[in-house]
Amino acid sequence: MNIFLSLFALFITSMPLLEAAPSARMPRLPEGLSADKKPIPISKLAKPLKAPVERTFTKKRRKGLTHLQIQHTFSHMTYNELKIAKRRCIEAKNFEIAAKYLERMITLCEDVKEKATLIIELADIFYGQKEFDTAKKWYQEFEQLYPGNQLIEKAKRNIILCTNEGILSADRDQSPTEETLRLSQEYLDKDSYKRCRAEIEKIKKECEAILAQADCNVTKFYIKQGDYSSAERRMKHIRTTWLEKVPQMSTALAQLEVHLGNEWKEFQVSKESLKLAQAATPVKPSRKVDMATRF
Repeated sequence: MNIFLSLFALFITSMPLLEAAPSARMPRLPEGLSADKKPIPISKLAKPLKAPVERTFTKKRRKGLTHLQIQHTFSHMTYNELKIAKRRCIEAKNFEIAAKYLERMITLCEDVKEKATLIIELADIFYGQKEFDTAKKWYQEFEQLYPGNQLIEKAKRNIILCTNEGILSADRDQSPTEETLRLSQEYLDKDSYKRCRAEIEKIKKECEAILAQADCNVTKFYIKQGDYSSAERRMKHIRTTWLEKVPQMSTALAQLEVHLGNEWKEFQVSKESLKLAQAATPVKPSRKVDMATRF
């Protein structure tokens, strides 16, 4: 009750002050104006609004890119552009880049005859650069795709030449020699191939001589190791397989038989082999000097 009376007395005492205060809702007049004077309209005091200006933004070029041009790569160049670029590289003897253009042209080419020519041209470039394994791969690609093409004889001949380049000496692996011999025989068995028969025949004989010498080396190894039975079987193989094809091996074979007969008493050396071996072995002159001839 006391609190209520105190609040009521406070409200009564503050009433005159509220009446004397200006209304909060009345706007405050600017300086120099009084309530008895007529106020200036707000439209005259406010500044007129300007119409909005439309701005257009232009994209600026970065410094240094004003003359930028798109460069064509293999994936963007057309077939004709590749052909022109390939011809220029060949004229400049830049065969490595020309080969790359050719590979792309082979992918894009739709004409069967022209594609065959491109494959042969690419293989010839690798062969000229002595990259025989890569050249052989492309010649074989041509052989598989175009067996009836007029350039098939050239492709087969060049495959033999590429394989021939990988032949090793008689004391090493003879897989390339055997492959070259097989390919040469396939070429010679084809009667329609007549352009390079003499060249392929020569390669074939060289392969046979290398393989015969390799078998002689194996025979010597068996004798040295004391494996006389294996040595005898190898000499029979040389006589039946190589002696007719490589007649110059007869002397070497006779010497091997004599060598085996000296090491292995069970092996009988023929009289013919003894004669050949003795004729091929030169008799060394004696170093002793007759005392009578010295004076």
